[in-house]
Amino acid sequence: MGLIKKPKLRQYWSTDILYSTAVFRMAMKRTRFEAIQKILHFGDNAQCPPRDDPNFDRLYKIRTVIEHFSRKFAEAYTPQRDIAIDESLVHFKGRLKFRQYLPSKRSRYGIKLYKLCESTSGYTHRFRVYEGKDTQINPPECPPILGVSGKIVWELQHPLLDKGYHLYIDNFYTSIPLFKALSARGTAACGTVRKNQRGLPKPLIGQMLRKGESRAKCSDNMLVVKYKDKRDVLILTTIHRDNSTLVTVRGTTTQVPEPDCILDYNRYMGGVDLSDQVLQPYSAMRKAYVLRSYQPWDWKLPRAIQGQNSSEVNNSHRPFGGWQLKSAAAHTSTASDVIVSRRREHASAAWREQERGQPICQAAYENDLDEIQHLVEEDPDVVNVKDNFGGDTPLICACRRRNIKVVNYLLYAKADINLTNNDASVRRADASVKIALICHQQTPTALLCSV
Repeated sequence: MGLIKKPKLRQYWSTDILYSTAVFRMAMKRTRFEAIQKILHFGDNAQCPPRDDPNFDRLYKIRTVIEHFSRKFAEAYTPQRDIAIDESLVHFKGRLKFRQYLPSKRSRYGIKLYKLCESTSGYTHRFRVYEGKDTQINPPECPPILGVSGKIVWELQHPLLDKGYHLYIDNFYTSIPLFKALSARGTAACGTVRKNQRGLPKPLIGQMLRKGESRAKCSDNMLVVKYKDKRDVLILTTIHRDNSTLVTVRGTTTQVPEPDCILDYNRYMGGVDLSDQVLQPYSAMRKAYVLRSYQPWDWKLPRAIQGQNSSEVNNSHRPFGGWQLKSAAAHTSTASDVIVSRRREHASAAWREQERGQPICQAAYENDLDEIQHLVEEDPDVVNVKDNFGGDTPLICACRRRNIKVVNYLLYAKADINLTNNDASVRRADASVKIALICHQQTPTALLCSV
């Protein structure tokens, strides 16, 4: 589904010539796919620590999936020498405690990932999901002097230590203690650094430069370079030496010297962005709508108990217009005894979709003609079934949605219904639906005056 994109999920199993893709029907039936989708589960809820437990894991339900893919990514391919660590964003706008806003990313809102990618191909070797600032990070063999950002780098880089890799990171992760620890484990690093980073030479930081000029300071195997382009750029590296290369200024024939560390940083730092770019055309993300039913027991139950001698509780103060609480004199002990009802005239479309019960009524309400045809072919009598929401038939549902194609097909399938001028579904139907009903003698001819 990442290669072939269709507006609705059910259209992948459609037999219509415009949407037909046989490979999906050959793999499994649509009903089986939807059943698996409803019950798909990856963790044992009985083993999940409670929220107040120090070992509580916000990703417990999919932790096995994350670990499986992270392990398989590392086994399938060994990256080349130059690698990069940066942030990526998986688009998501739902309710989530650790959802992030990154204006520099295309998605802007979503779930943040820390990824270690090969710089030349963008292959993701390892990744970590950001779970919130209160998450404890304890990577193996990590020096205690490292901060949170340093621990993230150490965790992702740990399987590749002592193998001679060149790591490129940005100023969020770069620090002198981290570079020293990586250098001691046979991993050289290069990254931009913030000017307020501890341990940097202050004379170099405060030095004023003209555009195109650079200055450098070296300590042991660590080099700090300050370069003036449109603004000051600070680079910390254990890979390079204080060498420069002549490069041509864009749009001119002028050549100016530019430090090798900056050239390599621009060349190899984009591994994560390249990974996101390569994955974008094959995204399988789809919009999903989750219906949440609010049960405000906490503040309404005391009021219901207070009014237990009355036949009904006054609900004029309730914030949820679609909910109504009633209590009887014989049922006042627990919250389960309070009867929750919903007024039909205020019911939303989402509630109707949930409570219809009959698949053909649901399909008629969603204007899914392919599904209706499939259900009628299996059982012709299904056109006259009634749903769980007031006993509406598929024809009434189609009239409410003003879909002339579904109405005509149901009438052709001999849907039996007796509509009147006072029926809300007829009054709300458009002219084409009313004409179709009149032509099939399903409504009185008095409807002509309203067409």
